[in-house]
Amino acid sequence: MLKPLGACLVLSAILLTTRSASAELIPGYENVIGGNLNGQAQIEGRTIVRGDVLGGFAQFGTGLVPPAVYANADTLLVGGNLQSSGLTMHAGDVRLGGTNSGATVNLNGPGSELFQNDSTALSSANAAVSQLGLASDFYSNAAVNSTTTIVGTNITLNPLPGPDGLAVLAVNAVNIQNALFSLAVAGVPPDTRFLINVVGNLSSDPILANFDASFADPAIYSRILWNFQDQTSELNLSREWYGSILLPDASLVTTSAINGMVLVGGDFTSSSEVRFPEFQGFTPFAVPELSSFFLATLAGLGYLVSRRKRDRKSDPSIGGPISR
Repeated sequence: MLKPLGACLVLSAILLTTRSASAELIPGYENVIGGNLNGQAQIEGRTIVRGDVLGGFAQFGTGLVPPAVYANADTLLVGGNLQSSGLTMHAGDVRLGGTNSGATVNLNGPGSELFQNDSTALSSANAAVSQLGLASDFYSNAAVNSTTTIVGTNITLNPLPGPDGLAVLAVNAVNIQNALFSLAVAGVPPDTRFLINVVGNLSSDPILANFDASFADPAIYSRILWNFQDQTSELNLSREWYGSILLPDASLVTTSAINGMVLVGGDFTSSSEVRFPEFQGFTPFAVPELSSFFLATLAGLGYLVSRRKRDRKSDPSIGGPISR
């Protein structure tokens, strides 16, 4: 279980200092929801929900093998209440800051248990959610080293990873609505991580973007992170999405599968699966080191660095080279 962490120092230190592909953004968890979770499908991996769990009969902890390893781990940590019609746990425990309001809970994992009224659950969830904005801010300032080519609605991402194996790209929000994404991976080292910063705020209309076959390989999309750094409106994805989503300042609605982690600061409403390959100790991006300023601030204050909002305009040139 995530402990309150004495004002987030452990989470922050792991987030800010590691470059290893064996560390998660939020240690121990693939999915973090800052508001309520309203879902009725399968959410793979381990999940934190700061608010309440609502909706239909969702499944949690799938893909965690062997399940017995997670017998004493909180694979679903909820700061609020369980108000859905029910849920099924395939591995690990459910820990609630509040109570189960009549939901049917199937504990199918070896040794799985349900814990209620745990006073540490909400503080642990708060600690995890607080990292999302910090991470997004940092990634948004990563130097762009790759190019994006736009022809009509076709967007080709041309990764040129640096010595650390990280390819940093920028895509303007105004180009995403009906885009067809392609990833030019020919000749790119197989261990490349892809950081895609989305510049600007998308409307709350359903996003109809599609992905071609270059994204279909789990070895590719498991190493992609989409950082929606400026998004404050609800993000509504109506097509299957490839890559993990970092959305610290808005809610997310999906009607098709997400092939990656879900890290959102607001509510998450979904009628489809959240899939994440290679759960055990794998992160879809190389986490760069933060400056000594951030480390000193966290060590001194023991809490959040306030998010620094940048005044970004919807200009295709913002954030890196984009050609037409």
